[in-house]
Amino acid sequence: MFLVADEGEQLTEIKSRDSATLGPTLRTAWYGETLGQANAEAARNRHVKAGSYSLGMLIGFQPDTVLPILREAHAGTPQRFVYCSAIDPGIPEDRPTFDTVDLIGTGELFLVDPDPITMDNGLKDDIWRHRVLRSKGEIRVPELDGHGYLTRAKLAALLMLLTEGGRTHVTPKDWELAAILWNTSCKVRDHYVRRGEIEDAKQEMARNRRFANREAMAEAARQQMRDSNDPVDRVRRSSPTTFTTANSRSPRSAMRADTRHSDRARYFDDALEYAAEQGWVEVPPKPWRHPL
Repeated sequence: MFLVADEGEQLTEIKSRDSATLGPTLRTAWYGETLGQANAEAARNRHVKAGSYSLGMLIGFQPDTVLPILREAHAGTPQRFVYCSAIDPGIPEDRPTFDTVDLIGTGELFLVDPDPITMDNGLKDDIWRHRVLRSKGEIRVPELDGHGYLTRAKLAALLMLLTEGGRTHVTPKDWELAAILWNTSCKVRDHYVRRGEIEDAKQEMARNRRFANREAMAEAARQQMRDSNDPVDRVRRSSPTTFTTANSRSPRSAMRADTRHSDRARYFDDALEYAAEQGWVEVPPKPWRHPL
């Protein structure tokens, strides 16, 4: 079975539904393992045995709709895809003379003899050596490259089947071409991973700016409230003729009279000192008295 979805967003939307099993099912089908979902009704019991099917998928993503798939590295979903970019400056301008849909529909490109596929022993040794070094912890494979060698093996087998002559043996040349496909896939994938990171960073900066603006406005309101409740400031504002007339020469006793019968009288000296420092009033010095 060959599945085609020109809008990859449909895949991500279905996967995001509650109790959706599409993601685990695709990951299992990628290995060709047994598929099944037992329900109470026998008519809805679905069971596909391992080795009895072959599944291929072609999914089209926009740069933003592929990000949910790439963010599932912890589950192993993006590792099972090969990525190609539809942007290519070398695309020929001539219209193709064949109908790809008809070829896929008749299965002419995919009809092969059911002979077992084999591989050069040197390639097997290379794959095994990589697995051993990885298991020993001597090499560290990036999370998104976790299935790199297995994907290359699949690509090499597909390239082999597409060649003329009906070969069933993977050669070093097939492996080399598969490496080119895999490296290209990684570059396309990493490009959109970085694009997603940049977009996330922009959104985070925008959120931080909005938060900072809200905090600045809130702090200004809090400061205004603190100022309005400051007793020294209340005394200053309660006597505008005394405290806000610059260069006034009112005696200190006359200035104190404005707050003498108020509960704010104990803040008078501090308020007067503050007003003098700000240049709002000119306070005459206290009269000198003989200490005796």
